[in-house]
Amino acid sequence: VAMVAVSLGFQCCENLIYIFVYNNKDLVTEVAVLISRSLFPIHPLCAAIQSIGVIRQKLERDQSIGIGRILFPALMLHGTYDFTIMLLSFLSQLANDDGNDDDEVNGDSKLALVYATIGLFSSCGFVIAGVFYYVVESGKQLSRLESIDKARTFLGVKA
Repeated sequence: VAMVAVSLGFQCCENLIYIFVYNNKDLVTEVAVLISRSLFPIHPLCAAIQSIGVIRQKLERDQSIGIGRILFPALMLHGTYDFTIMLLSFLSQLANDDGNDDDEVNGDSKLALVYATIGLFSSCGFVIAGVFYYVVESGKQLSRLESIDKARTFLGVKA
């Protein structure tokens, strides 16, 4: 719970940075960026995935779980998510560029709409894949923790 709470705070700060630092557009664009970044809870999902590894290492006492195995699934999910979104955003900006140096945006670009749509569906796909991975891994962990709980003894007497 603590890892997810911290990730929500980080996501809030990161969303504000994306709105006020990296976005030099109008209010409508700032609100759209805020909504689109808030719809996909990638940070809490990655924190929940990492918590599975931490619990496996600490509570289950699995010494084969190192920091790399704890971080790798979340890093891959978050990294591919960010890379895809940034690449599609870059391609969308290229499609919107009308060739002028005054940074005027051409709103009639169908290619930019295609990139935005791909970005929306890929974001949904990454979140769904992350949730699926979390559900599968947490189910496995639950059964491991239940077996540990059944085998637990206190002063030689099974609990």
